[in-house]
Amino acid sequence: MSTVHDARLVPAAGAAWAAALVATSGGRVPLGVAVLLVCLGCGGAAVAMLRGSRIAATCALVCAVAGGVTGVATAQGDREAASGEAIIAAGDTEAWITVTSQATPLTGWDGGERHRVAATVSAWRPQCREPPSCAPWRASDAPVMVSLEAPPRRGDALRVEALWVASDRGRAAAVAWDARTVEVGPPSLLVAWRASFDRATAGVDPSSRGLVRGMVVGDTSSMPPSQEREMRVAGLAHLTAVSGAHFAILIMASGGAMAAMRAPRAIRAGVILAVAVIFAALVGAESSVLRALGMAVAVALATAWGRPARGLAALAASVTVLMVVEPELSGSLGFAMSVLAVAAIVLWSPRVAVTLARVVTPGLARVAAIPIVAQAAVTPVLVVIEPRLGPYAVIANLAAGIAVLPTMLVGATTLVLAAGFPWAAAAAAQLAGLCASAIAMIARVSAGAPGSWLSWPAGVLGVILAALVTACLIAATVLHHPSRRVAALVGACALTGASLAVAAGAESPVMRDWDIAVCDVGQGDMLLLRAAPGAAVVIDTGPPGGGASACLERHGVERVPVLVLTHPHQDHDGAVVSVLGAATVESAWVAEAGARGPAASALAGAGVPVEVPRPGRQEQVGRVALTVLSEAHADPGEDGNDASVIVHAAAGETTLLALGDLERRGQQGLLTQLSGGVAVDVVKVAHHGSADQLPALAARIDAVVAVVTVGLDNRHGHPTDEALELYGAGAEALLRTDLCGDVHLGTVDGALTWSRCPTDVAR
Repeated sequence: MSTVHDARLVPAAGAAWAAALVATSGGRVPLGVAVLLVCLGCGGAAVAMLRGSRIAATCALVCAVAGGVTGVATAQGDREAASGEAIIAAGDTEAWITVTSQATPLTGWDGGERHRVAATVSAWRPQCREPPSCAPWRASDAPVMVSLEAPPRRGDALRVEALWVASDRGRAAAVAWDARTVEVGPPSLLVAWRASFDRATAGVDPSSRGLVRGMVVGDTSSMPPSQEREMRVAGLAHLTAVSGAHFAILIMASGGAMAAMRAPRAIRAGVILAVAVIFAALVGAESSVLRALGMAVAVALATAWGRPARGLAALAASVTVLMVVEPELSGSLGFAMSVLAVAAIVLWSPRVAVTLARVVTPGLARVAAIPIVAQAAVTPVLVVIEPRLGPYAVIANLAAGIAVLPTMLVGATTLVLAAGFPWAAAAAAQLAGLCASAIAMIARVSAGAPGSWLSWPAGVLGVILAALVTACLIAATVLHHPSRRVAALVGACALTGASLAVAAGAESPVMRDWDIAVCDVGQGDMLLLRAAPGAAVVIDTGPPGGGASACLERHGVERVPVLVLTHPHQDHDGAVVSVLGAATVESAWVAEAGARGPAASALAGAGVPVEVPRPGRQEQVGRVALTVLSEAHADPGEDGNDASVIVHAAAGETTLLALGDLERRGQQGLLTQLSGGVAVDVVKVAHHGSADQLPALAARIDAVVAVVTVGLDNRHGHPTDEALELYGAGAEALLRTDLCGDVHLGTVDGALTWSRCPTDVAR
């Protein structure tokens, strides 16, 4: 039996979305034009309805909606821009802000740990130097981006001192990179409630604590980066983004309780609406939350009227209203995925369930159909974000589905109890953590399975191919003729296979048989020593934003048995958080000078064992052998370049001497250890090829290839001609990352080979 869907609001939703996208993407539309569109549309709709022309009425209504959304978005954008310009023009200011997003860590971007948050300015004034004559506070509603030392909580009210500059970050009208918190306002009821939930879950095992918080209130800040990656690869990351599933569980629980109490429809509807609104306010106004809230409002209205909620009509109405209230959502990929997933569940999952019911029980078919269609529907958007596919996503979602409901229900119970019964909330949190541990295990197994992260063509081609595959899958379940269904399924399989082949066969910048990769991370160091398939020892991470995670991805590194941080400078350890998010780090070596620095703290916070290696320390990791030649040549309390950990390594048959950032004093200390000289395949030249080199040490190093890690057009003048001449004189090749990009070296049939560079300095 087919279901008839009410699609009358779909054109209006599409028009609202398109209008909001145009209005918020830089296409400024005069308000007069928007008002004219509204008037003409409304007038045309009235005339068309009187004459009984539904098509004309729909077209006119679409014009009216588009004009209305455009006008609202344009007016809102102009108002926010004006507020931002006023704050920027004021110079140094103090402002009251309300934090509206989860904090994003920016480890060491300015020499220390900072956190970026989105916020809204509620009031501001020029910075007050003489309190009696301070300027009055000016009201504002400007959306801003702020960088702070301590990570605030969503909903916190802060008084900050900052210098604002123009922003190019989405909706933010201004940004402050050096904001200083001078006062924290009293927490609101919702902020205090969330804090009590954090306290209740503090005793949960660290491997499950972040997952419980993410699945209940969408707070992923305490999830280890490695677990975030496992959830993403396994296709389970949506569980920690508050969405329709959370609201569905709450509506089911609250509605069921009201029905059991035989409450009137109006009261049931009021309770459902109140629960949904309070929960949305508690977790924050994310795109998926707002869309789900709109659907919840539709369910509440349907309950009050005693009629079943129509999914497609509710979705279209939610999109239309949200485009008026929050037009910035039109450009959100998260919102697009949320809408696509719900539309697929409403329209497509019943057909898929019918198809699956031919081989499994109807109940299992209905359950299995939901993750299948949701995953397929959002795939074209996912490849925009990251051109990769997790082939085990559906299986992982089906397996995790057993634990999702109890985790969310017990977690929601913990949230409710946390407000007044902390001891009971703590006990419930332990049970929620036990349920969540099963999901963590499924994510870990799925992410670690062979072929768990397959490359897909990037760019427009990848999106088109993913859309075609999805269209073929839809046709395979919707078409009535068996031969056409089979043809569509074969087409989907063929397109998928061809896409994977194209991605796998695309020319790779990575040398196939590399043993050592010297990554181009700008003015900084990052070396990979291949230990096993998918695993590499990493020496340094480069600076923040230098591309450390991208380097690991393009070299297929998902596991780091040992991470060596030679010394606590940002160009060597500034991207630790990025590495933690891109791969599983199993252990770390740091210089004594950096044992208590932000990088070591980030590693320890992620549960990574941190060690200060002593001279002579040796470690065999797969096909990599490490030896520490000299741990530090500086005073223990000094964090200079001479504090560098110096490593001799062998990756397979390829040997390496990594000199960190040693300067003359440190090089003199190393010289005494290399009294007999050392022969290696590769030497990583000290301190980016600076002028501070010791000729006697260079003469004692017999290297086939010398590599200089250096950023293009850096302000330090690295590398110097003296350093290039010193190390290039005795080497067969002298390679620089600023000219060559990534440098790859390996030994094939006993011969050292290396990647060629168009601007080789080598002879």
